[in-house]
Amino acid sequence: MQIYRHEDFDWNRGVGPFGNMAGIDPRLVAIECDNFGIPWWTSSWPYSGGISAYCTDDELWERIIELSK
Repeated sequence: MQIYRHEDFDWNRGVGPFGNMAGIDPRLVAIECDNFGIPWWTSSWPYSGGISAYCTDDELWERIIELSK
């Protein structure tokens, strides 16, 4: 779920803009975060600004990353 107030969470995950992080598309990460109810934030559009996310489950985050390649 997209969050519009950056200060609402202590962000602990992130994906860089333009798919630069090992070919991971931040747009797809945002979609998967929505599917799993993970809060995420971006300063612009996910693809051009990357995203920050709050996910405490390492295995779930790895699954989201794998689904976003």
